[in-house]
Amino acid sequence: PFASSNLNAEGGVIHGGIIATLLNDVARLQVDSICRDENNGLLPLFVNDSHISYLRPSSKGRLKAVGEILRRGKQFIFTTSRVEDEEGRCIASAHTVFMNSSTFKNPATDLKTIEPGADSYLEAQHTLTSMGQMMNQNLLHRLPGMEVVHLRAGHSLLLAEHRPHFSDNFGGWAPGAMLTVADNAGVFASFQV
Repeated sequence: PFASSNLNAEGGVIHGGIIATLLNDVARLQVDSICRDENNGLLPLFVNDSHISYLRPSSKGRLKAVGEILRRGKQFIFTTSRVEDEEGRCIASAHTVFMNSSTFKNPATDLKTIEPGADSYLEAQHTLTSMGQMMNQNLLHRLPGMEVVHLRAGHSLLLAEHRPHFSDNFGGWAPGAMLTVADNAGVFASFQV
């Protein structure tokens, strides 16, 4: 079962970020079950590419996630996963490619995260109307670490701090968190402000 707080506010269906996290996690568990380093520890993997197809909504009952490894290479691991409802119907599927980051020369600098306020373009775009400020306050309350910095009809710019509640087991961005940022940016861009 799931908590009602995990339901999307519109229509009472399970939010796509929850489904994306299930799809990623079940694929990652499959990868972790066979891909170990020389000390039998988990490999430092990152999602290199992921395609999700949402096939039907689900609003009640238990969900089941199933993952499978399609191909394992030295640097890339290709997976497929699906989430089914209680009736066995596929509600979403994903193809995810994981990348073994131990093959990077310097993992600390090969992957970079933009810190809020670190880029002058982003600082210059910090323009919100009173409606935008109200929407931003709501977002900050609902999702601490996420902020609207620019908003106009058809366009929005959100920044998200990399916080523990947005992380996967290895400190990278969890797919559900990335989807939540993208989803909110799309919703805010649709407002006529």
